[in-house]
Amino acid sequence: MGVIRVWLLLMSIVALAVPEACSKLNGLRLELAHVDSNGNFSKLELLQRAALRSNHRMARLTAAASGNKVQAPVHAGSGEFLMDLAIGTPGLAFSAIIDTGSDLIWTQCKPCVECFSQPTPVFDPSRSSTFTKLPCSSNLCQALPTFRCGASGCEYLYSYGDSSSTQGVLAGETFTFGTANPTSVSNIAFGCGDTNQGSGFSQASGLVGLGRGPLSLVSQLGLGKFSYCLTSLDESKKSPLLFGSLADLSATAVRSTPLRKNPTQPSFYYVSLEGITVGGTRLQIPSSTFALQEDGTGGLIIDSGTSITYLELAGYRQLKKAFLSEMQLPVADGSETGLDLCFSLPSGSSMVERELIEMESKKGKLTRTQSSLLRSPVARSSVQSIFSVTEANDDEEKPQRPRRRRNRHRQHLLLLLPLLVFLLFFYLRQDSPVFANLLLFAALISLASLAARRSRVFVTRRASSVDWFIGDDDGRGRHRSEKKENPNGRAIREGVEVYSNGDSYEGEFHLGRCSGSGVYRFFAAKGRYEGDWVDGKYDGHGIETWARGSRYRGQYRHGLRHGFGVYRFYSGDSYAGEWAGGQSHGVGVQTCSDGSRFAGEFKAGVKHGLGCYHFRNGDQYSGEYFGDKIHGFGVYRFANGHCYEGSWHEGKKQGFGLYTFRSGETRSGDWDCGVLNNSLPPSDPAVQGAVQAARKAAEKALLIPQIDDQVTRAVTAANRAATAARVAAIKAVQKQMHGKL
Repeated sequence: MGVIRVWLLLMSIVALAVPEACSKLNGLRLELAHVDSNGNFSKLELLQRAALRSNHRMARLTAAASGNKVQAPVHAGSGEFLMDLAIGTPGLAFSAIIDTGSDLIWTQCKPCVECFSQPTPVFDPSRSSTFTKLPCSSNLCQALPTFRCGASGCEYLYSYGDSSSTQGVLAGETFTFGTANPTSVSNIAFGCGDTNQGSGFSQASGLVGLGRGPLSLVSQLGLGKFSYCLTSLDESKKSPLLFGSLADLSATAVRSTPLRKNPTQPSFYYVSLEGITVGGTRLQIPSSTFALQEDGTGGLIIDSGTSITYLELAGYRQLKKAFLSEMQLPVADGSETGLDLCFSLPSGSSMVERELIEMESKKGKLTRTQSSLLRSPVARSSVQSIFSVTEANDDEEKPQRPRRRRNRHRQHLLLLLPLLVFLLFFYLRQDSPVFANLLLFAALISLASLAARRSRVFVTRRASSVDWFIGDDDGRGRHRSEKKENPNGRAIREGVEVYSNGDSYEGEFHLGRCSGSGVYRFFAAKGRYEGDWVDGKYDGHGIETWARGSRYRGQYRHGLRHGFGVYRFYSGDSYAGEWAGGQSHGVGVQTCSDGSRFAGEFKAGVKHGLGCYHFRNGDQYSGEYFGDKIHGFGVYRFANGHCYEGSWHEGKKQGFGLYTFRSGETRSGDWDCGVLNNSLPPSDPAVQGAVQAARKAAEKALLIPQIDDQVTRAVTAANRAATAARVAAIKAVQKQMHGKL
């Protein structure tokens, strides 16, 4: 099986942000290594791993660019290439992922509250003579999407599209770049993360953002521009990353295109894709298909972290059809590699070269080079190539649908039967003329009926007639089925669809996509979704149920939980409240099987903002949270009658506060990691200020509006939608069975 070779991009990007920490460098050259370069993988394994990473990366980018104003700021994260650098004085060497989809430079720091396993030692700020914490007044601190002013200075929370995150302190440090000719740059702002969650970063010890924002390495170096040429994943040589004067592309064959900005996603590098040419023929794809919309949705970005080129489905289908026509090779099964479109090579060949694809942008054309790959992963809809951009469900991805097999033998049989009847008529007309005439009359009626059906003279069908069909949601409506009109005037038909991995859908369709009411069953996960669908995605109200007993009832948007809903876990835990982008986000109530309960604000899936926590031992906290931890000001009342009012840092008493025993005795002053470090009288202004702030935060936490009514209405609507979906599924199955009979 051959893999199609197409294009990666030599890119030169001008950074427009004004840096806060500048150096006197004129140019800088770094070497990038592929994440799998030292893994001793076969070509097949390299393709499989790259496809899997790109699928996950695309999900992050889709979440980051969803245009959802309610969702917390998220970025791309993860990637394909690593940079070697050192941090601190003396320098500690480590490798970091480069990412053009985010800005923040960060690495894990001691003491770790929650850190993932990394290949190099964790950075210890106390051992570096050049480490400094940045104040909240710093412009770079103000540039963070989520931060707060705490006892440690500028404290940040930086989230990525798959719910992974880094949390810690924004600091300044000396970084050393390169190994052959090391170059040190001081006062680089970075995130010193002590709480880092997510599996996408474990191949390195941190991340270097190359986005357009002021926190990125590009902006902080102050060199104005950078360029890179990324080698193919099966090549062992490293890829150059050039900054400043070294990034100039002066060759006569260089083609350039302007980069666009998207105010809703300021870190990304957008380009204007005007059209696609295959084999010298311009595809008839409207330029608006790839256009950046006024609300920030759409558009095409240059990204360092994906090995696969993704396109909108509308443009992708035309590209795939033209590409298949130009290749003129038999299509092979690419499921083993995780790729969508593969070809079988002619016998005796090891490679086929085709100069096929050009992508036209403003002021030039972008043509593939010989060192790159055209790859595509498995997505929700039918077979796709290069890649159509779709959103994956957060519990289970929809499988690739197989092509349907057309049964031509049935048509041949229908034509053969009348011929046999005529032969039988001539055989019987002497012995049984009456029976022969009846047989001839029946044959003539059958032929007339078949001719009318073929010519579509008669279009009347029985109300319960529907054909069984599998896959092929190409939107051309080639499946015969019962149709009806929905309130918007769109034709809806009912049917059954089976996927190659055993999953199935029973319910309503529109233009080959799941739309209306229907039931999707997951074969491997032994779960199901029952509810509303729009254009192949959960949208409206519905119920998800999984084999171990977990269940969600509520609202959806674009395939993700969004709105109000209740998720009950098989363990007995539950969350009832607001959702955004598939995560708990807004006001909600989290109840645990051990009896503990939190009611308050959530952000990107964690407790963040104001809230009240009732612990299983009877303790109660009311106040501020940050990144799932008690953090800020609040009041903690112990079950034994004791009480602490004041400042907190990551779940521990930190700063000024007042501790009151049930006997009335008090201790107050400056606390450090839960221990009273400097005793002060309760009347001290600093202590009084902290106590007043804690009481005010606790009062606000208790006054958070209740959302029980909204949740109840959403659950009721979800139950109705699930019932309608089951009815539609039963009708679809019954009609399919009747059609087979």
